Amino acid sequence: MERHLCLGSSALLLFGLAACGDAGSGSSRPNLLLVTLDTTRADRLGCYGYQAADTPALDALAARGVVFDDAHTPAPMTLPAHSTLMTGLLPPEHGARINGVHRLAEGVPTLAERLRAEGYRTGAFVAAFVLDEKFGLARGFDRYDDDLSGAYEQEVAEALSSYRPGNLVVDSALAWLGEEGASGPFFAWVHLYDAHFPWHPHGPDASGDESGTYDGELAFVDRQVGRLVEFLRAHGLDEDTLVIAVADHGEGLGDHHEIEHAYLLNEEVLRVPWIMAGPGIEPGLRVPALVTLADFQPTALELLGLEGTVATGRSLASAARGEELSPGVSYAETDLPWSAFRWAPQRSLTTERWKYIQTPQAELYDRATDRGEHANLAEVRADVRETLDARLRTLEASLTVRESALAAVTSDELDHLAALGYSAGSATEVPEELAGLADMKQRFAVKDLATELRRGLALETIGPAQHLELARRLVRESPETPAFHSQLGQAFVKLGDYERALPELLIAVELDPTSAGAHYDLGDAYQQSGEQAKARRHLELALELEPELAAAHVGMGNVLRAEGKPDLAAGEYTEALRLRPEYAEACFNLGLTFLDRNMPGRAIENLELALEHKPGWGIAHASLANLLMSLGRPEAAIEHFEGALAESPDDPDLRNDYGVALYQIGRNEDAREQYTEASGLQPQFFRPHINLGNLEFDGGDDAAALEHYEKALRLAPGLAEPAARLARFLATTPDEDLRDGPRAVELAKSASDIFGGENPRALDTLAAAYAAAGLFPMAVSTAYKARDRARIAGDDALAGAIEERIALYELEEPFVVTR
Repeated sequence: MERHLCLGSSALLLFGLAACGDAGSGSSRPNLLLVTLDTTRADRLGCYGYQAADTPALDALAARGVVFDDAHTPAPMTLPAHSTLMTGLLPPEHGARINGVHRLAEGVPTLAERLRAEGYRTGAFVAAFVLDEKFGLARGFDRYDDDLSGAYEQEVAEALSSYRPGNLVVDSALAWLGEEGASGPFFAWVHLYDAHFPWHPHGPDASGDESGTYDGELAFVDRQVGRLVEFLRAHGLDEDTLVIAVADHGEGLGDHHEIEHAYLLNEEVLRVPWIMAGPGIEPGLRVPALVTLADFQPTALELLGLEGTVATGRSLASAARGEELSPGVSYAETDLPWSAFRWAPQRSLTTERWKYIQTPQAELYDRATDRGEHANLAEVRADVRETLDARLRTLEASLTVRESALAAVTSDELDHLAALGYSAGSATEVPEELAGLADMKQRFAVKDLATELRRGLALETIGPAQHLELARRLVRESPETPAFHSQLGQAFVKLGDYERALPELLIAVELDPTSAGAHYDLGDAYQQSGEQAKARRHLELALELEPELAAAHVGMGNVLRAEGKPDLAAGEYTEALRLRPEYAEACFNLGLTFLDRNMPGRAIENLELALEHKPGWGIAHASLANLLMSLGRPEAAIEHFEGALAESPDDPDLRNDYGVALYQIGRNEDAREQYTEASGLQPQFFRPHINLGNLEFDGGDDAAALEHYEKALRLAPGLAEPAARLARFLATTPDEDLRDGPRAVELAKSASDIFGGENPRALDTLAAAYAAAGLFPMAVSTAYKARDRARIAGDDALAGAIEERIALYELEEPFVVTR
């Protein structure tokens, strides 16, 4: 061991003060400040030799304490690594093995529980959702601050609440440390997440880059550590507080293709910085021996003068006093390749000389000459590989494996994790044998493609055709991955191809029957394709697996609405909004249930709320516009038609309907422009020609109007609407040369028959046609029937107008439009 200062005798622990306030009450033990540096590589700090580092606070802490040069994490993920820190147990023993899937089980004792029982005031201040209280690390803390209200707004919408910057975390920690009236020693855990991707700018880094870099984030983290240390100094607590700064894992930064972490077990993600200073620690020491994060809890307890608990790790307190330390061995694991993609999980064993990674393409590195792990000796040193493989299996067999406790995480929260790079997947049991499973190293191109697709969909830079192409490639490259079949199925759903979508979504469910998301996707597709019974079955399974899956409640609401049960559907949408108050789709569909029940005011409220949560949403704008038109409010509808067209400028129906609204408020030329645009977008669309005919008729150009009405009928000869409009024109035009009663009767009969013979407007047109043809008795009887049907329908205005026309027919006069 290299020793900067010689320690002449075994040091006794210094007694420390409490925090602020009643600090003078005299505590019997030192305080403990633990700062966990998420995603921090040892080789990017100044005290570990990185010349470009801007980390003066950590370097100063190292200078007055001890640095462990070869510290390793047992997992390249936040939750498993922190669980090891807090328990002294390896991931198989504590069970919290995958971010977002597991939680630390209730029966596992934690450092915070032990220290609180010893009279410590305990507070934790965490930065990221992956350490939310629901994942089990809050036990033993008087204060567990996981408030993400100040989180960064992420570029990808799903990650809005992913993590908050370190300055906010430290603000909360300092406020707690400075609370008046506090007494007794404290244990404060401060979690700084900023080195995790994505990186944010905090001014130029050491190289002058202002765009947000890994080194820049580490400099920002260092400043937050400096604030904590300065607080201790300013309050006279620095001599009485054990300060430990340690990372949970490192970062790939492309060393083995992996830019981030969690999927490999190479040096850059497993080796971490570990620095300690304070009572009982000899200043200026460097410990070269290999140590592991499982050693932290027993080390902290001994340095605080407390007996250790049952732990796999060993106490390093003697090394902190300057005594020689024998090198240990470090176990590490990641199950994320399996849970996310069904690729082979990885295990590793690191010794002083060798590094072995157990994976389908085994890896063996000589740490004496190849710390970068670039020359795989697994084949040329098969003897060493086999020896280490046997040692690894023996170590695993010696562990008391705890069944992993599942965390209650919703799919929306899994989206947050995915935005941080953790595709947690499901809790399907990890296979013991690796034969036949893909090696992560051979699948990075596929993972990159999956990331490209997910990002493109989140940012809406990928259209349906590209979505389909990328999803097909993913399934072709990795047919064993359930999520890829789900993506392909969803791509087909977007294109309305349910015949191809459903088999892919069924495969996803077969590959991962415990995935609530997979059942939801399949149920949603069944619902959209009209198979409500099948949809219900899978949506019920989704909610069984994940009762708080808001999307599944919306899906169930859609099934109930399709079954004609709008009140029950409203209940499901309301539950979805309880779970996700800003769920635009739930607001929208809830609005539709009010329309179903003839409650337009409530419908408008919910459609407007949907737009508040999802501004610019075209379908909500279009629905509001059409509803307002049906209520006779074209002025109010205009802005919503414009909002819908901003998203879908090439939608001919929207263009046509917008033209109708413009026409109704007297903007005839603007209306003409929209009708013409609609016709150009879809030349076979008949409605723009009917509306253009109406414009020409109003303007007195009956010949031009007739031309448009005739064209509408040619485009849709079997439909009632163009036949009825042409019939009415031929029956009522003031131009006697164009009036044609017999043809009007023929067309009006056809239209009325298509409508079922009971439509009051079609009957009114037929009556006018009979009158134009001189068949007045037929006109009178048909008009009376039209009037009665209008009254039954509640259309008093139409009934009154028909009464006036009946008077004409009884006088044997036709009805002719007057201008």
